Amino acid sequence: MRRLIPIFLCAWGMLAAAPSASGQPKPKDPVMHNEMTKQFAQLTNALGVITSRLAAIEGELARLKNLETEVRNAQQVARATDDKVRDLSSSTARELLALQGGVTQLRNDVLSLSRDIRTNAGSAQPAAPAPSSAPMPEGYILAVDENQTEVTINLGSSSGVREGQRFAVFPANDPKSQIGTIAIKTVLDATNSKCEVTFSKPGSKFSFSDIVRPL
Repeated sequence: MRRLIPIFLCAWGMLAAAPSASGQPKPKDPVMHNEMTKQFAQLTNALGVITSRLAAIEGELARLKNLETEVRNAQQVARATDDKVRDLSSSTARELLALQGGVTQLRNDVLSLSRDIRTNAGSAQPAAPAPSSAPMPEGYILAVDENQTEVTINLGSSSGVREGQRFAVFPANDPKSQIGTIAIKTVLDATNSKCEVTFSKPGSKFSFSDIVRPL
């Protein structure tokens, strides 16, 4: 459409530069003269309309460019926000892992201290016949999978657990109310074992720090 502007401007200039009818002899055919004058006026009006439309289109293009710039800026802000959210999520996950590790260490220290106290208390009394097998200590859940079908507990080979051994599960805040049972699936190392959930009380969910006791 921009290519039409020079053509109309050229026609406009040629018609404008033509001598006026008052300074020239009247044409031999007044009807043709009137028709040409009418067509010239129509072309002038059409050129004005086209010029107005071009101005409107240019204004719309400018608005679209500004809108595109705003969209790009919004995308940059969104990307920056996503980066901050990812960083925050990673930091939160690391802090949670560190907290769980601290809790695990604290509970291990408590269990070790309890064993030491029992050992010292026993040494102060007359020696009793050694039991055929030491009772297995209770433990707690370290992790639960999303489907509530497998858990990891803090008892391993050093505690004498074996595959297939079953444990009852109790909430950490209510150690007298059993909510399910688990069985050792794999002894991972000295202090960890993978277990499968064999029973879960309806409406109950296993979670970190729930107590497990041998059956």
